[in-house]
Amino acid sequence: MVFLADSDLLYQETLKNHLQENLKLANIRTFKNTDDLFHQLDQNPDVIVLDHKLNTCCVEDGSSQSILQKIALANPTTRVIILSEQKNLTLIEELRSEGAYACVVRSEKSFERLAELIRLVTPLETEEVQSSFVGNATAWAFLTTAILCMAIYELTKYL
Repeated sequence: MVFLADSDLLYQETLKNHLQENLKLANIRTFKNTDDLFHQLDQNPDVIVLDHKLNTCCVEDGSSQSILQKIALANPTTRVIILSEQKNLTLIEELRSEGAYACVVRSEKSFERLAELIRLVTPLETEEVQSSFVGNATAWAFLTTAILCMAIYELTKYL
């Protein structure tokens, strides 16, 4: 399950569509603020994509560091990817030290980068992906058996 928390609703919806089409993710939830996101943390998302500047009132100072700490306390295995408007290396280092899995700067390539990162940490969710894996495994088993039979046949010629 993936949570997208972003105050830019157009960006958020476009990213959601991109992930559904390209990763075939079936379970993506969207949030326009961290308050709503915090109320749903009991669903144990695999990944949270969090806008660095997202408005909040559920944590004392509203900083990304405080938000990361609150998410880590509720769900230690959830990976948080921070989405930032600017490439500030000091900020990125701070967020990584506070537990962010990754930081992505908004750009024309950010959707692809987010998809790559999410693909690394989310389990297979769709039946289509799971069934294609089973189909591929069956094909490989058949092919391996056929090659083995051919090898045995060729060896029996020399006996």
